[in-house]
Amino acid sequence: NKDLMGKMLSDEKVLGMIMGDTELVGKMLGNEKVQKQIFGNSELMGKILSDEKVIGMIMSDKKLVGSMLKNEKVQSLILSDTDLLDGLFSDEKVMAKVLSNEDIMAKLMSNKTLKAAIMKKISSDKDLQKEIMGSDLMMQHTQAIASYSMLVGASKAVVSTLSKLNAELENVPLNQESLDKVNAAIEGAKQISEGNKDLADGLGQLYAGTQKLDEGLGTLSTGASQLHDGTSQLVANNGKLNDGAKQLSDGAGQLSDGASQLNDGAGKLSSGAGNLKSGADQLNSGANDLDNGAGELMNGAKDLNEGAGKLNDGIIELDDGVVELLDGVCKLDEEGIKKLYEAFDGDLTDFADKLSAIKEAGGNYTSFAGANADEKCSVKFIIKTEGIKSSDI
Repeated sequence: NKDLMGKMLSDEKVLGMIMGDTELVGKMLGNEKVQKQIFGNSELMGKILSDEKVIGMIMSDKKLVGSMLKNEKVQSLILSDTDLLDGLFSDEKVMAKVLSNEDIMAKLMSNKTLKAAIMKKISSDKDLQKEIMGSDLMMQHTQAIASYSMLVGASKAVVSTLSKLNAELENVPLNQESLDKVNAAIEGAKQISEGNKDLADGLGQLYAGTQKLDEGLGTLSTGASQLHDGTSQLVANNGKLNDGAKQLSDGAGQLSDGASQLNDGAGKLSSGAGNLKSGADQLNSGANDLDNGAGELMNGAKDLNEGAGKLNDGIIELDDGVVELLDGVCKLDEEGIKKLYEAFDGDLTDFADKLSAIKEAGGNYTSFAGANADEKCSVKFIIKTEGIKSSDI
């Protein structure tokens, strides 16, 4: 019953009874629904976190500690209590939970005092250092560094291979044997550029023209044979002679067409070879750019490494300064704030109310000797009293 629980948790007498029973507090915190209402009540959580017995019970329940660390309101209360944080940091398992929670770590590291406390704890605890080095986060950083090294190595290998290929292409002589080698390379590379495609088309047309030329030669041979036979029988069979002459003419035409197609194919072959050389030049230029980029990447990595070293030195100096500041704050708390708090028996409410009333009255009282209505004035009284001795306190 949310309404009933809300009323109970807002009643000071009921809260007093609950806080007097550590076992009851433990049962309430163990219930998820009640737990949410308690975590949402900052005043109640403040009382719970100030009770040593309850804190001891909470520290023994790792699941409850994990739930508290995930709640933003409880996080704020814990981060504002240095003594409570010291208690949490003294427990290795709790410290491991804190280090694995990115949200909590971001808030802790944004606070100089808390950051100093964490760094001090880590630097003094070798077991905790081993646990951190074996964490998933450190493994991810290690894998990232390994992947980067592999990438740099692969880049160097690619640059070396492309440079060798370019040198070999530049040394190829432009004769029939080299063109045959280029043709074989084109077939093996499966037409890696538009020039290769044109070359393949030209070879196809050349092959087709060769076939037609072969057919024409066959026809020519047949026609010549018929011409010979027709000449022998010129007188007896003039008609056959005419037929042979006609077939000879047709074969000669086909031969001419085949020769023309052969010439076109040779031209396209030459053009394809030129395109291949142009593509090789572009490939070489790209390889040089890749080599330069890899060098710049290595220089950037070196600068990053040097910057990381300087950052580490700065963090160490910052840690030393924060520790000194923390000691000063603790001294101020012990020698000043706590004594003032004890002087009023721990209850400053009445004192604060009186100060507020005096301040309000002083704000309304603007003139002692009189002033014009359009003038803005203020009055201050200085009263000398007897000193307060330590025996009176």
